[in-house]
Amino acid sequence: MSTLRFNPANSKLQKLYKIKSMQEKWGLGDLPSSRHAYSFDLPAGRTCPGANICKSQVVLVDGKRKVKDGAKCQFRCYAASDEARYEGTYNVRKGNEVSVKKALKSGGVKKLVEEILKYIPYDAGVIRLHTSGDFFSQSYLMAWRLVAKQRPDILFYAYTKSLRYLVGVDMEDGSQGVLLPNFLVTASEGGKYDSLIKELGVRSVDVVFDEKDTDRELDENDGHASSVGGSFSLLLHGTQPPKSAASAAWQKIKMSKKS
Repeated sequence: MSTLRFNPANSKLQKLYKIKSMQEKWGLGDLPSSRHAYSFDLPAGRTCPGANICKSQVVLVDGKRKVKDGAKCQFRCYAASDEARYEGTYNVRKGNEVSVKKALKSGGVKKLVEEILKYIPYDAGVIRLHTSGDFFSQSYLMAWRLVAKQRPDILFYAYTKSLRYLVGVDMEDGSQGVLLPNFLVTASEGGKYDSLIKELGVRSVDVVFDEKDTDRELDENDGHASSVGGSFSLLLHGTQPPKSAASAAWQKIKMSKKS
């Protein structure tokens, strides 16, 4: 079994350290005794069965990594761009995918739970599931839910378009639905299964090209996604397809940040 790789907090996740509730409830901080935030990532697009208007993935063309946008792509997944740009990022996510699927094939959910628990960083206080990738199967989703149940000292949270895996789920404890106090899921709008958001009764998030385009609160530090609350918006981020409306919006956003 290959090693599962958890990534240290990226620039956005590092903002969690400044949130008081993250410090007090989950122990995030700068002291030697403090706990830290991590992410667990899979390849963008290829592990996102519900992706639609943000569908992008890396493909190999003549041995080189290139981003391929889906037929209905309106804005490019920033994570796919990262994989194309950085070989190490691509290899870590690909390795995680291979290892996770190997565990599920050899021993099912129980085996994957064992492997995840083995490799979770000892000082983890918060783990964001999938800054890249998504829940690609119900078994994979259930494995993470069981991990969260066994590690109530860690907060696990995720955005997902794989909403069909949340419908009619009967848990091993007899309950229905996947949410736990330390396992939070936000439905990401713009996917193939948006019609299920209302049925599931879960909060959702949309991506906007301009902060003026939403009457929801903007989440700039994952503070909404990592806590209990209502629906919110994210501002477009990451390199976008040339000559697209998303590219023009991204250039405008970058300029505003410099001013």
